[in-house]
Amino acid sequence: PLFDLDPEIPLVDLPHQVEEAENAPIKKVQLKEKCQLILYMESIPGTVEVTNQYVQFVPDVDQEKKEVLNLLSNINIFPVFKWGIKKLREVHFRRYNLRKTSLEFFLLDQTNYLLNFEKKVMTRVYQAIMSLKPPKIRYADIRSPTRLLVISGLTDKWVRREISNFEYLMQINTIAGRTYNDFNQYPVFPWVIKDYTSSTLDPDNLSIYRDLSKPVGALNPKNEQSVKQRYEEFVDPSGELPKFHYGTHYSNAASVLHFLIRLEPFTTFHIDLQSGKFDHADRQFYSLQSTFQKCYDGLDVKELTPEFYYLPDMFENCNQLDLGSLQSNEQRINDVILPPWSNSAEDFIVKHRLCLESEYVSSHLNEWIDLIFGYKQKGKEAERAVNVFYYCTYEGAVNLDKIKDPRERASYESMIKNFGQTPSKLFREPHPRRMSPEDALKASRHKIDLGETSQKRPPNLLMNFKNGLKAYCVEVCKEAIVFIGTQLVSCSLIYRGTFDHLVTVNRHTVCQTHQWLASSSSRKSHPFTFNLDPKAQLDRSHWCSLGGHPAPDIAVSSKLFAISQDGKLLISVGHWDKTIKVLRNQRQLSVIRQHHDIVTCISADRGGEHFITGSKDTTCKVCCCCVCFMNLVLVLLLLFIDLAAGGPRELRNLQGYRRETTSHLVWTGHVCDGGGYQRRAGPGCLRC
Repeated sequence: PLFDLDPEIPLVDLPHQVEEAENAPIKKVQLKEKCQLILYMESIPGTVEVTNQYVQFVPDVDQEKKEVLNLLSNINIFPVFKWGIKKLREVHFRRYNLRKTSLEFFLLDQTNYLLNFEKKVMTRVYQAIMSLKPPKIRYADIRSPTRLLVISGLTDKWVRREISNFEYLMQINTIAGRTYNDFNQYPVFPWVIKDYTSSTLDPDNLSIYRDLSKPVGALNPKNEQSVKQRYEEFVDPSGELPKFHYGTHYSNAASVLHFLIRLEPFTTFHIDLQSGKFDHADRQFYSLQSTFQKCYDGLDVKELTPEFYYLPDMFENCNQLDLGSLQSNEQRINDVILPPWSNSAEDFIVKHRLCLESEYVSSHLNEWIDLIFGYKQKGKEAERAVNVFYYCTYEGAVNLDKIKDPRERASYESMIKNFGQTPSKLFREPHPRRMSPEDALKASRHKIDLGETSQKRPPNLLMNFKNGLKAYCVEVCKEAIVFIGTQLVSCSLIYRGTFDHLVTVNRHTVCQTHQWLASSSSRKSHPFTFNLDPKAQLDRSHWCSLGGHPAPDIAVSSKLFAISQDGKLLISVGHWDKTIKVLRNQRQLSVIRQHHDIVTCISADRGGEHFITGSKDTTCKVCCCCVCFMNLVLVLLLLFIDLAAGGPRELRNLQGYRRETTSHLVWTGHVCDGGGYQRRAGPGCLRC
């Protein structure tokens, strides 16, 4: 059974369950429309249903898509979803096959879904959802990507060094329509290093970096001349095919699967793309030096994916895949061969990311952005930059809606999928260059003495402020505060600030809920807005206590408390009666009894929906925060997951600890739709 709870322990008390459930709203269907759920390389036909409470997608189980559904189910991906209107964070208009007919929904728990419609249907669905006025919506608009970028202010933040190169690239990829839901529109990142043979790597040595002003296919001067010559001599007998420098694209589904073949679900899709087997071993991604050399020699034009800067697992054959042997030396392909200057996959990621944030890349990244997202993307400037790709990769090159012949249309759709898709153009003029650290400091109007530094290159800008940071004080109570928690606001491209909950607990377990905003209309006194809990001004009889004293041998500290994603639920442990207590709006909502001894610690994941508790009984329990009865009553469903099992097997207690657990950390990694985890833990850690 899914929930195999201990029968000797009463699970949960819900004091307000019945009266609140009676007031639950009645479901009303707003509309039902046909659509397609875009999953990686597949489009799953189905029906989307929008009600006053939730949005739901149900696939059409027809014979044509049965193989696809079986393929997805084999890797624990199920093309069905249902999420509440209250969880919706952002809605973005997207392209699919270069047609502006899709909507991408971003939820508070960091998940997102891409749906494709007929054009008129897309508008109706968008209007139906917006008419419900989702309470957590951060952004939903029909502005063009160019306009959205201007409103976001991201470019100014990057120029002033307020955000990193990595963050800026991720954000402009998202604005330009790149998404993890569609391998044909996967986020694209640049090669920044060209030295994969040296034994050491010096980020201050400019000779290790590639020329970011040129596309990959033109990095080699000899190859650049031959590409230009072929372009000038190209003649289409029919007179219909425009000239192009490259017949392949720097980002498409095949290149994404090529780089990430060692991880699921990319492994399964790669095998499916290659008709049930792995591609020839010599064409596999087996060496960084070899892969870059092919690009430099003009045999390939691939750029990179974001994983090259944060995910060491992509270089390790953890699943022991049989990828074949090289013809040249019969060497068996296993882990990716890393450069001599990296000691491990983790070390490579650290050094690679350091180079991405280096002064050279910071000074020239704008030139690469001009090629991929800017004014050198197409037209005369693209010709001068040797940056013209096959015409089917550009938006507006083919109008699929005007093609009446089904075969001809299918042919064009296949070309668009196979050749790749150029991102939406975001800049029509040269991208501004990033400020130097010194200029950014001057622009900040802070007079900070940088002093002597042993580093040759300027340190991180935020570190330069460490001696000039000013502390501000707000008196909350007379007692020492042991816990401060704020609602976990998900990242948003455009976020117009609203008041957030800030929960404090003092050493006498008195709980207060304040309001604060990380900005202020008047910066004379404080650079933020803080509204004290109104009850703090009243006498102690009106203060909210956690409703139970901690056990005598338990010190009141931050590890005894956690808050939910919206900041409205405070969960506390360490009570003498071995319970987990839940407060909502400073009122005890429920009491959970599932441990055999005192619960000593609790941690929440980044999404604030999953918790893990540890007890003196030497067990841990993973808790899913689930709101039942139309979001009126909280229930903590205790899920038992064997973290050492390597997959989502039968759910049970986490046992086997020799001593009581006193602290832990929740790390959610890369979660598949079916609940499996792609990210593995290192030695000595739990595997999920």
